[in-house]
Amino acid sequence: MKRNTIVGIVIALVLLTIAGFYISQIQLGYWIVGQPTPLFIIQNEDSNSHKVDIEIFNSDNESIFKELYTLNQNEKKRIPKPQTMTNSESYHAYTFKVTLDNETTKILTEMIDPWTTPVIDLYSPHNKNASGEVIPLDIRVTVV
Repeated sequence: MKRNTIVGIVIALVLLTIAGFYISQIQLGYWIVGQPTPLFIIQNEDSNSHKVDIEIFNSDNESIFKELYTLNQNEKKRIPKPQTMTNSESYHAYTFKVTLDNETTKILTEMIDPWTTPVIDLYSPHNKNASGEVIPLDIRVTVV
């Protein structure tokens, strides 16, 4: 009977260890860096309103998101990630196509995980070209 008890305890410990490892791999990122960041952040630092069309494509070049936003002066929006992109094992290439006022288009392809967020800047005074002019549209990536 002692042998069966010891074997049972060993099996239980092995199963608990495996389950704990699996759970920690899924949840470890949340414990270290917190909740997932937004799908993207868009901020208008201009004194005028602007229309911004955003389309996101998956790695198969299929459109998975398309939305038109109107941002007033100094307005900032944080668009949450869909549940399918918040799993700590979710790490895929996405292409962001951003068009400002039906004139300027920028494209960014980036590996996105729950803690990687593209930031779309409109007329940010921090983004200037070589001659010192403010760039109307810029996309950068932040990682927590």
